[in-house]
Amino acid sequence: MEKMLPIRLSSKETIHFKWVLPPFWIGLFSFATCLAFAGVFQDHETNEPPPFLVCWILLIMTIVGSFFLIFFAYRLKNVELLEDHLLVSELDREEKVPLVDIAKIEKMELRFYLIRIQFLRTTLFGKTIWFIPKGEASEMLQVLQGAVAKARGEHDFQTTSPLR
Repeated sequence: MEKMLPIRLSSKETIHFKWVLPPFWIGLFSFATCLAFAGVFQDHETNEPPPFLVCWILLIMTIVGSFFLIFFAYRLKNVELLEDHLLVSELDREEKVPLVDIAKIEKMELRFYLIRIQFLRTTLFGKTIWFIPKGEASEMLQVLQGAVAKARGEHDFQTTSPLR
């Protein structure tokens, strides 16, 4: 029997969403917030600093946005499909997870597509991982569905799409 080559499911852009965007965004908004509180930004007509309320709103946006980006980036993983396993990795950690251990696959639509995989057991990365699919999300979903169904000896595997 011929061995299947690994199929990369996650986009190469994952590294940007995970390691570049969060520090850049958090740094930029933190810097702008500090400048706003210091009174550096001024009205062109009156040379008055922005109202204190604007500074606090900017601070709240910075804190909430930072938590969201960290929460989101932490869960993103690199994913490859092996013959009967998923190879889930990030930086120096990786784990082969049997396809039969996949409980649910969800395609999520934000401004881009995400695929969320829930496992039956806790893995090195927890019970749930997210990845940004390489190429068309629907095609990646079908490839993953087919592989899981084949590993289980089933004809069809249920997926859900909670955010439409």
